[in-house]
Amino acid sequence: NDQPYFNHVGAHTTEAIDPGLLVITGSLNDGVTFEAAEQALQAVLQPLQDQIVAHKELEKAQNQLEAHSTYMAVDLLHRVQELAMGTILGDTHLVNQEVAHIQQVTPSALHSAAQSVLRVDNCATIHYQRED
Repeated sequence: NDQPYFNHVGAHTTEAIDPGLLVITGSLNDGVTFEAAEQALQAVLQPLQDQIVAHKELEKAQNQLEAHSTYMAVDLLHRVQELAMGTILGDTHLVNQEVAHIQQVTPSALHSAAQSVLRVDNCATIHYQRED
């Protein structure tokens, strides 16, 4: 969007331990209020709740995740951490199933999850503000 609310924004899930927990973090640009940033973020997330993502867009995201997963597989520390997490969860072979799980996601499943998880009433927000 044309208004730069964040100088950094990212998201990750904790699905291995707590299904459905999506964590979105961001650092606001100077002069941006928390309220304005939250409204901008909600405006980006709302279409995921309102409409089904085009298959081509989902496929693009899946391919990016697959490429990232393949790239990270060569990092020994990352691979060991994934194996350890799989072992803790009771199935060491989960590490070999990640790409297959990503490819199984459908536009309708993504839409359903978005409607379930991305609700405003399902959000807990913590603001950290630096001291001047």
